[in-house]
Amino acid sequence: MISAQEDAVKRIVVGWLALSAFALWAQIETARIAGTVTDSQGAAIVNARVIIANTDTGVVFETATTVNGHYESVPLRIGRYRVTVEAPGFKRSIRDGITLQVQQTATVDFQLELGQLQQEVSVTAEAPLLVTTDASKAQVIDNKKIVDLPLNGRDYIQLALISAGTSSPARGARAGTFSGAGMRSGMNLFVLDGMDNTNRQSAAQGMQGDAVRPSVDAIQEFKVMT
Repeated sequence: MISAQEDAVKRIVVGWLALSAFALWAQIETARIAGTVTDSQGAAIVNARVIIANTDTGVVFETATTVNGHYESVPLRIGRYRVTVEAPGFKRSIRDGITLQVQQTATVDFQLELGQLQQEVSVTAEAPLLVTTDASKAQVIDNKKIVDLPLNGRDYIQLALISAGTSSPARGARAGTFSGAGMRSGMNLFVLDGMDNTNRQSAAQGMQGDAVRPSVDAIQEFKVMT
């Protein structure tokens, strides 16, 4: 099985063109971490130092909180992260075990305790983080499902049908991939590693909609969005 660190790993987002005009151009393989830093009374802590580290690769990003105590990362590669917050007069706070999935904005808030910076308060995330900035219906299919579930012909697209809002093409219709949100399969939009991967000519004929279909062994995860 290919690890998340290997260059061959592919991340895929599948969306649908709709009249409501989702910002599908933004559906790429990155994610973000954002949150608010406050004291024990709920007051915003300004200019707190926020250190976001990818524990898989060692890559570190630093930022500082705004006048409202808010911080937000740059686009980050999916994977596991640790967030550390430091501010004078407060204990250092660490949140570990944060797992980012494709196209996720994870909310990680901090409430700092009074004390010396050398003192630490460390918490390890045990449950998936809530995504409060995205109201769309979506599901991430991770590598474990891709590898463990039986696939006819090793075609990852079959796993899209386990996501809410998807269905097989109507009986009698041309051989297609799947339908999302009740729309025609020819309106599916495919993005591979941040690039448009839609074969519009083929999709318009109700056939395979993605231009390049990678092997299931090369996929870390993909997201189905309706």
